[in-house]
Amino acid sequence: MKTKLLLLALFAAAWLFAAGHSMGIPPVRAGKDRVASPDPDSSLGPIILRSQRSTSAALGDNIPMEEWKEMYCTRLRSRDASQLAVLWFHPGDGSGAFSQIDVSHNDHVAGMPKREPIIVDWAFVTESGIALGVHYNEVIKAKGRPTSNWSTNQNIVVKYEFSPAKWSHPAARFNMPDYAATYTFSQDSILTAFSFGFPYP
Repeated sequence: MKTKLLLLALFAAAWLFAAGHSMGIPPVRAGKDRVASPDPDSSLGPIILRSQRSTSAALGDNIPMEEWKEMYCTRLRSRDASQLAVLWFHPGDGSGAFSQIDVSHNDHVAGMPKREPIIVDWAFVTESGIALGVHYNEVIKAKGRPTSNWSTNQNIVVKYEFSPAKWSHPAARFNMPDYAATYTFSQDSILTAFSFGFPYP
């Protein structure tokens, strides 16, 4: 009798394990690499992180740079003026090669440079379909479990961090030690801002 019960328990455990994998339930990892299946974005519209060629093709060769927050950046505005993208240039980056991209609705931040942003016709959408206005569930479905998350009275924030070299992923080609992406949602779970790329140490 005990042998039969043990066999039934083992069979049930094996079935649950297989069912979990068939439904795509990811394993939970610890620390920075807890994201089960990282799918980091590396482009916004035609601009690819750390790619001078893609930036030149999208914006031309004479890209205006501005000093802001003790770093240099280029700001882009959507044609309908509803969205702002900030392309951050880190020390050591090649000309026109940006390491981090921020996207938001906010075009009136204290200390922002006075120069008018470059107006572009293309949508501020990443290669995995992330754009302002998408629902929280869509981001989690596309990106997996976040490394960390928190909330305030106004926002819900989720963050992904990992080392590209530890994963068999195209992001490893950038040869950067760390990657981070942050998504900020309103209390009704709508994406209001996001950033991704390689943080400056």
